[in-house]
Amino acid sequence: MKKIFPTELIEFLQCRHMARLRSLGVLPDSSVSEEILLLREQGLEHEKNFLETLEGTVVSIDTELSPPEQRQQTLKAMDEGADWIYQAYLQAGECAGYSDFLQKKSGNSDLGEHYYEVIDTKLANQPSPANAIQLIHYSELVSQAQGRQPDKFHLVHGDSSQTTLERSDIIDYYHEIISDYKNFIQGKEFTEPHPIPACKQCGYRDHCQNYLQDKNHLALIPGISINEIQHLRKGGIKKVESCYHAEEVPSSYTESSFKDLQKAAESVQQNSYMLKNQPAFKQLQNSLKDSLFFSIHRNFQQQNGAMTFFMGIMTDQKRYEALVHHNAQEEKQSLQRMVNFISRYLAKYPHAKLVVSHAQDARLLHDLSNLYNICHDELDELMIKKRIVAIQSLLQQSFIFPLWSINCQELLSILKPDFEAHALLEKSPQLLYELYTNLNILDSLQQIHQKTELELKVNIDCFKELCALTADDFPLLRNRPRE
Repeated sequence: MKKIFPTELIEFLQCRHMARLRSLGVLPDSSVSEEILLLREQGLEHEKNFLETLEGTVVSIDTELSPPEQRQQTLKAMDEGADWIYQAYLQAGECAGYSDFLQKKSGNSDLGEHYYEVIDTKLANQPSPANAIQLIHYSELVSQAQGRQPDKFHLVHGDSSQTTLERSDIIDYYHEIISDYKNFIQGKEFTEPHPIPACKQCGYRDHCQNYLQDKNHLALIPGISINEIQHLRKGGIKKVESCYHAEEVPSSYTESSFKDLQKAAESVQQNSYMLKNQPAFKQLQNSLKDSLFFSIHRNFQQQNGAMTFFMGIMTDQKRYEALVHHNAQEEKQSLQRMVNFISRYLAKYPHAKLVVSHAQDARLLHDLSNLYNICHDELDELMIKKRIVAIQSLLQQSFIFPLWSINCQELLSILKPDFEAHALLEKSPQLLYELYTNLNILDSLQQIHQKTELELKVNIDCFKELCALTADDFPLLRNRPRE
């Protein structure tokens, strides 16, 4: 059996079908999305920034060597007591892995009066279950090499904070996953693709989407769960078309809930964008009129001890405020200026709202307010009076989208089919990527990174177009050909 790397375990937990495709030797698509490329680039930069802070003896393993040679180089550095080992490669039995860093600690082991603990760098500022699985996998390999179990392992986050995890909290779960994965690979469990958030970053995305479309699979219906698919199949409903045309309500559904499912099936079958909820659509329109559109981008790289942010606001008068800052003082001044502008504008236009992409954008504003102890009253008042609106939530409530993953160009073509989406995307990348939760957001971030002076001009024709629509205009783009 080939070596088991932690990435395979994480993929297995995310999607058993992806693990099955890999085990069968199916190659992922040759193209890599801009999202993945940008995340890799930022991750490597964060890793190298941490490397530059290290003191003492640092041994970097030569990644150009063969795996056996890398392993020998790692074991030699451990035996000689290097303070830090970068890109350590270890293997034991069926498992192998590359740890970002090994840090020397004082204590007895087979190496002498020292041993090593695992440190990994991650952009995210909070640990995830996947991080824990990855770290304990490396830690178990280290324990085999040094004859001592490291009780702890560590994460260095994008904001330079650190999280320490305990082996005792995770080890039993890890052993269950390893055992389950081995049984899965050796068995013949049948798997099929089912859309999950990780799909947009997966190399098998096109492969899976073609499979579902060829079979007119129920998984194409937006929001449908695996359990729902199983119940529908037991009742003889096995395709999108049969769901759309079904006359009897399955026992697992109420009449209203099944009608909602059939509407979603119709949007897929007819390949049309449909109005789902007229009150929500009306609220969406009202929220856009004369409102401010707020966007914020957090750059994970630290400079001079503070985060770099990009914040922007626009109005339908096309006033646009772009703020970039590189240290704590600039960040505080930007926040004060931004909130003052928001407060003055919303006081002048009592019916207007502050439109953000996600609720977390509003929370981020509030967190910054707490951090610098400014603007508390202004932001609290906006939240209490419901003057802050998350547009992606209203979009989800208003529309049924026929695709289980939709990109920025697709959404903009709904709002205004007769203009070139890419040109507008280049003019206002940060704002547009936040329109919907399933966008390919890093296409937009890449545009931002390429603009050093951030001379962004905002075109809001798409919002005016949406405000001018009525319920009679839907479903939009019926019979629109698939690309």
